[in-house]
Amino acid sequence: AGGSINHTLRTAETSATARSELDALLAQLDIPASQRSAMLGERAMGVTTFEQLRSGKISTEELGTSGGGWFFGNWLGRAYLNDDESKYLELMDANINALDLPPKQREAKLQPLEDSLNNAGFRHMLTRLLVPALQSVGKASDRESARIRVLRVLLAAEGTTAPDINKLDLPPEVTADPYVANMQLQLNGSGDDIVVYSVGANGIDDGGKFDQADGQPLDIGYGPLLEPAIVEGENPEPSQ
Repeated sequence: AGGSINHTLRTAETSATARSELDALLAQLDIPASQRSAMLGERAMGVTTFEQLRSGKISTEELGTSGGGWFFGNWLGRAYLNDDESKYLELMDANINALDLPPKQREAKLQPLEDSLNNAGFRHMLTRLLVPALQSVGKASDRESARIRVLRVLLAAEGTTAPDINKLDLPPEVTADPYVANMQLQLNGSGDDIVVYSVGANGIDDGGKFDQADGQPLDIGYGPLLEPAIVEGENPEPSQ
Protein backbone atom coordinates (compact mmCIF):
# COMPACT_ATOMS: atom_id res chain seq x y z
CA ALA A 1 0.00 0.00 0.00
CA GLY A 2 2.83 2.41 0.81
CA GLY A 3 4.41 1.84 -2.58
CA SER A 4 1.11 2.58 -4.29
CA ILE A 5 0.75 5.88 -2.42
CA ASN A 6 4.31 6.82 -3.36
CA HIS A 7 3.60 5.92 -7.01
CA THR A 8 0.42 8.00 -7.08
CA LEU A 9 2.08 11.07 -5.57
CA ARG A 10 4.80 10.96 -8.23
CA THR A 11 2.67 10.23 -11.28
CA ALA A 12 -0.59 12.13 -10.72
CA GLU A 13 -1.80 15.43 -9.37
CA THR A 14 -3.43 15.11 -5.97
CA SER A 15 -5.59 17.70 -4.29
CA ALA A 16 -4.82 19.12 -0.88
CA THR A 17 -8.13 17.70 0.33
CA ALA A 18 -7.27 14.19 -0.84
CA ARG A 19 -3.84 14.36 0.79
CA SER A 20 -5.36 15.64 4.03
CA GLU A 21 -7.89 12.81 4.10
CA LEU A 22 -5.20 10.23 3.44
CA ASP A 23 -3.01 11.70 6.18
CA ALA A 24 -5.95 11.45 8.59
CA LEU A 25 -6.30 7.76 7.74
CA LEU A 26 -2.58 7.14 8.25
CA ALA A 27 -2.74 8.98 11.58
CA GLN A 28 -5.28 6.42 12.77
CA LEU A 29 -2.76 3.64 12.15
CA ASP A 30 -1.02 4.35 15.43
CA ILE A 31 1.26 1.31 15.62
CA PRO A 32 2.51 1.80 19.23
CA ALA A 33 -1.03 2.34 20.53
CA SER A 34 -2.31 -0.70 18.62
CA GLN A 35 0.58 -2.80 19.86
CA ARG A 36 -0.01 -1.68 23.45
CA SER A 37 -3.67 -2.65 23.21
CA ALA A 38 -2.79 -6.03 21.69
CA MET A 39 -0.19 -6.77 24.36
CA LEU A 40 -2.57 -5.86 27.17
CA GLY A 41 -5.03 -8.31 25.65
CA GLU A 42 -2.30 -10.95 25.36
CA ARG A 43 -1.38 -10.38 29.00
CA ALA A 44 -4.96 -11.01 30.11
CA MET A 45 -5.18 -14.09 27.87
CA GLY A 46 -1.97 -15.42 29.39
CA VAL A 47 -3.35 -15.15 32.92
CA THR A 48 -6.40 -17.11 31.77
CA THR A 49 -4.15 -19.74 30.17
CA PHE A 50 -2.20 -20.28 33.38
CA GLU A 51 -5.46 -20.67 35.29
CA GLN A 52 -6.67 -23.24 32.77
CA LEU A 53 -3.40 -25.15 33.11
CA ARG A 54 -3.79 -25.24 36.88
CA SER A 55 -7.35 -26.53 36.55
CA GLY A 56 -6.44 -29.09 33.89
CA LYS A 57 -8.73 -27.56 31.23
CA ILE A 58 -5.83 -27.37 28.76
CA SER A 59 -2.59 -29.33 28.44
CA THR A 60 0.97 -28.21 27.83
CA GLU A 61 0.82 -30.02 24.48
CA GLU A 62 -1.81 -27.51 23.35
CA LEU A 63 0.69 -24.74 24.05
CA GLY A 64 3.36 -26.28 21.86
CA THR A 65 5.48 -27.95 24.54
CA SER A 66 5.42 -31.66 25.27
CA GLY A 67 5.11 -33.27 28.65
CA GLY A 68 4.59 -31.62 32.00
CA GLY A 69 0.85 -32.19 32.29
CA TRP A 70 1.28 -34.81 34.98
CA PHE A 71 3.71 -32.55 36.83
CA PHE A 72 1.49 -29.49 36.86
CA GLY A 73 -1.24 -31.57 38.41
CA ASN A 74 0.49 -31.96 41.77
CA TRP A 75 1.35 -29.42 44.45
CA LEU A 76 4.99 -29.05 43.41
CA GLY A 77 4.03 -28.60 39.77
CA ARG A 78 1.49 -25.94 40.67
CA ALA A 79 4.21 -24.08 42.56
CA TYR A 80 6.37 -24.12 39.42
CA LEU A 81 3.38 -22.95 37.38
CA ASN A 82 2.73 -20.07 39.76
CA ASP A 83 6.40 -19.11 39.49
CA ASP A 84 6.15 -19.26 35.69
CA GLU A 85 3.06 -17.04 35.70
CA SER A 86 4.80 -14.48 37.88
CA LYS A 87 7.69 -14.32 35.39
CA TYR A 88 5.20 -14.12 32.51
CA LEU A 89 3.59 -11.04 34.03
CA GLU A 90 7.02 -9.52 34.62
CA LEU A 91 7.97 -10.13 30.97
CA MET A 92 4.74 -8.72 29.56
CA ASP A 93 4.83 -5.65 31.79
CA ALA A 94 8.45 -4.98 30.86
CA ASN A 95 7.64 -5.20 27.15
CA ILE A 96 4.59 -2.96 27.49
CA ASN A 97 6.55 -0.36 29.45
CA ALA A 98 9.31 -0.39 26.82
CA LEU A 99 7.04 0.15 23.82
CA ASP A 100 7.84 3.85 23.46
CA LEU A 101 11.60 3.33 23.48
CA PRO A 102 13.70 3.20 20.29
CA PRO A 103 14.75 -0.38 19.43
CA LYS A 104 18.29 -0.32 20.83
CA GLN A 105 17.19 1.17 24.15
CA ARG A 106 14.25 -1.23 24.30
CA GLU A 107 16.49 -4.23 23.64
CA ALA A 108 19.00 -3.08 26.26
CA LYS A 109 16.25 -2.71 28.85
CA LEU A 110 14.77 -6.14 28.12
CA GLN A 111 18.03 -8.06 27.67
CA PRO A 112 18.70 -8.83 31.37
CA LEU A 113 15.20 -10.26 31.80
CA GLU A 114 15.46 -12.30 28.60
CA ASP A 115 18.88 -13.62 29.66
CA SER A 116 17.50 -14.69 33.02
CA LEU A 117 14.74 -16.60 31.24
CA ASN A 118 17.17 -18.34 28.90
CA ASN A 119 19.28 -19.42 31.87
CA ALA A 120 16.35 -20.51 34.06
CA GLY A 121 16.62 -24.22 33.30
CA PHE A 122 13.40 -26.00 34.26
CA ARG A 123 11.81 -22.83 35.60
CA HIS A 124 9.71 -20.45 33.48
CA MET A 125 9.42 -22.94 30.61
CA LEU A 126 6.21 -21.45 29.19
CA THR A 127 7.23 -17.82 29.53
CA ARG A 128 10.52 -18.55 27.77
CA LEU A 129 8.58 -19.63 24.67
CA LEU A 130 7.25 -16.08 24.23
CA VAL A 131 10.57 -14.26 23.98
CA PRO A 132 11.24 -14.84 20.23
CA ALA A 133 7.65 -13.91 19.35
CA LEU A 134 7.78 -10.68 21.34
CA GLN A 135 11.08 -9.75 19.69
CA SER A 136 9.62 -10.37 16.22
CA VAL A 137 6.53 -8.29 16.98
CA GLY A 138 8.70 -5.42 18.17
CA LYS A 139 10.78 -5.43 14.99
CA ALA A 140 7.71 -5.57 12.75
CA SER A 141 6.10 -2.69 14.64
CA ASP A 142 9.24 -0.57 14.25
CA ARG A 143 9.22 -1.10 10.48
CA GLU A 144 5.54 -0.24 10.10
CA SER A 145 5.86 2.84 12.30
CA ALA A 146 8.71 4.07 10.11
CA ARG A 147 6.78 3.47 6.87
CA ILE A 148 3.68 5.27 8.11
CA ARG A 149 5.66 8.28 9.32
CA VAL A 150 7.56 8.46 6.02
CA LEU A 151 4.30 8.44 4.06
CA ARG A 152 2.90 11.26 6.18
CA VAL A 153 6.02 13.33 5.54
CA LEU A 154 5.74 12.63 1.80
CA LEU A 155 2.13 13.79 1.82
CA ALA A 156 2.98 16.96 3.74
CA ALA A 157 5.90 17.74 1.42
CA GLU A 158 3.88 17.27 -1.78
CA GLY A 159 3.70 20.47 -3.80
CA THR A 160 6.51 22.26 -1.97
CA THR A 161 9.50 23.35 -4.05
CA ALA A 162 12.18 22.95 -1.40
CA PRO A 163 10.66 20.93 1.46
CA ASP A 164 12.15 21.33 4.92
CA ILE A 165 11.04 18.70 7.41
CA ASN A 166 11.17 21.28 10.20
CA LYS A 167 8.65 23.48 8.39
CA LEU A 168 6.09 20.83 7.51
CA ASP A 169 2.71 20.97 9.22
CA LEU A 170 3.33 17.81 11.23
CA PRO A 171 3.82 17.17 14.95
CA PRO A 172 7.34 16.22 16.13
CA GLU A 173 6.31 12.65 16.92
CA VAL A 174 5.52 12.09 13.23
CA THR A 175 8.80 13.46 11.88
CA ALA A 176 10.85 11.61 14.52
CA ASP A 177 12.72 8.51 13.38
CA PRO A 178 11.38 5.58 15.45
CA TYR A 179 14.74 3.81 15.29
CA VAL A 180 17.01 6.42 16.89
CA ALA A 181 16.31 8.71 19.83
CA ASN A 182 16.37 12.44 19.04
CA MET A 183 16.73 11.90 15.29
CA GLN A 184 14.34 13.05 12.59
CA LEU A 185 13.40 11.20 9.44
CA GLN A 186 15.63 12.07 6.50
CA LEU A 187 14.13 14.28 3.76
CA ASN A 188 16.28 14.96 0.70
CA GLY A 189 15.63 16.37 -2.77
CA SER A 190 12.48 18.00 -4.07
CA GLY A 191 9.67 17.41 -6.54
CA ASP A 192 9.80 14.00 -8.21
CA ASP A 193 13.27 13.40 -6.76
CA ILE A 194 12.26 13.69 -3.12
CA VAL A 195 13.40 10.88 -0.84
CA VAL A 196 12.08 10.36 2.69
CA TYR A 197 13.37 7.58 4.89
CA SER A 198 14.20 6.23 8.32
CA VAL A 199 17.72 5.01 9.02
CA GLY A 200 16.31 1.58 9.83
CA ALA A 201 17.37 -1.14 12.23
CA ASN A 202 21.12 -0.55 11.88
CA GLY A 203 20.66 3.03 13.10
CA ILE A 204 22.92 4.33 10.32
CA ASP A 205 22.02 6.79 7.58
CA ASP A 206 22.90 4.79 4.46
CA GLY A 207 21.86 7.62 2.16
CA GLY A 208 18.41 6.33 1.33
CA LYS A 209 19.51 2.87 0.22
CA PHE A 210 16.58 0.50 0.33
CA ASP A 211 18.64 -2.57 -0.62
CA GLN A 212 18.30 -5.69 1.44
CA ALA A 213 20.90 -6.51 4.09
CA ASP A 214 20.35 -9.78 5.94
CA GLY A 215 16.79 -9.80 4.67
CA GLN A 216 15.99 -6.24 5.78
CA PRO A 217 16.39 -2.89 3.99
CA LEU A 218 19.29 -0.68 5.05
CA ASP A 219 17.01 2.36 5.17
CA ILE A 220 13.21 2.32 5.25
CA GLY A 221 11.32 4.77 3.10
CA TYR A 222 10.27 5.86 -0.37
CA GLY A 223 12.04 7.61 -3.20
CA PRO A 224 11.80 8.23 -6.95
CA LEU A 225 10.23 5.52 -9.06
CA LEU A 226 12.47 2.94 -10.63
CA GLU A 227 13.23 3.13 -14.33
CA PRO A 228 10.51 1.63 -16.56
CA ALA A 229 10.94 -2.08 -17.11
CA ILE A 230 12.70 -3.01 -20.34
CA VAL A 231 10.59 -6.09 -20.96
CA GLU A 232 7.48 -5.14 -22.88
CA GLY A 233 4.33 -5.43 -20.85
CA GLU A 234 6.01 -5.13 -17.44
CA ASN A 235 4.94 -2.29 -15.16
CA PRO A 236 7.53 -0.33 -13.19
CA GLU A 237 7.37 -0.82 -9.44
CA PRO A 238 7.78 2.07 -7.01
CA SER A 239 10.96 2.04 -5.00
CA GLN A 240 10.58 1.25 -1.32
